[in-house]
Amino acid sequence: MNFRNITPIIPIALCLFVLSACHPGGKYVPDDKPIECSVNPDEVFGIHYGPQDFQIHNILDPSSAEWSVYITWLQILPEGIVSQDGRDVLVSDTALFAPFIDSLTCKLGDAASDYIFSWLPLEDYETPLYKFLAVNTTPLLDGSSVVESSAVISSYTQEPVLNFAFDDSTAKRWYLITNENVGRNIAITLGRRTLSAPMVMSAIEGGRCSVSGLTEEETCAVAAILSAGTGHIDK
Repeated sequence: MNFRNITPIIPIALCLFVLSACHPGGKYVPDDKPIECSVNPDEVFGIHYGPQDFQIHNILDPSSAEWSVYITWLQILPEGIVSQDGRDVLVSDTALFAPFIDSLTCKLGDAASDYIFSWLPLEDYETPLYKFLAVNTTPLLDGSSVVESSAVISSYTQEPVLNFAFDDSTAKRWYLITNENVGRNIAITLGRRTLSAPMVMSAIEGGRCSVSGLTEEETCAVAAILSAGTGHIDK
């Protein structure tokens, strides 16, 4: 397998364990503080992105047979195993993922072309730890149908939050997507960058979503990118 053809998703922030990272709300509540944004998204990310580059994807189901083979294969490594809880695999060296990608690709066969294999850092660990993801290359939705976006400081967590909302027709699709993925993680990406990989806790009505885990600068930059399709950022 030619690993040069596999481009890891470059992480901005990871919300794998923030189970409410993607939830109804979109519009900030009155106590949320709007962030005074004055950033150039192209400078923040080092590349020009448009609303269509903001996408939502499925992730390979960790309970699938393919993933089970991957997890079993991980257990035989003599070193580098940090933790395994049946769903999340943690390792201390991203180089260890190379043979796993090869193994999983062989198991997936022709379907391997449907995924981008990547590893993302986990926060709040003394030793650098990573989680392996297989992100479906076909987006479920993209930001071209976003009609509202805002960057705020949450009154509950005091952390930056990106709020956005889809148009009415896309909101119906968003409800179906979240209803079908309750209890599973989805990937929210910007180009090759993963913004968040939250677990869907319930079907989301109204087409709204809030994403946490980004810095203030990144939150403002993504809100500005989404606003390019709407003409403004909601305050």
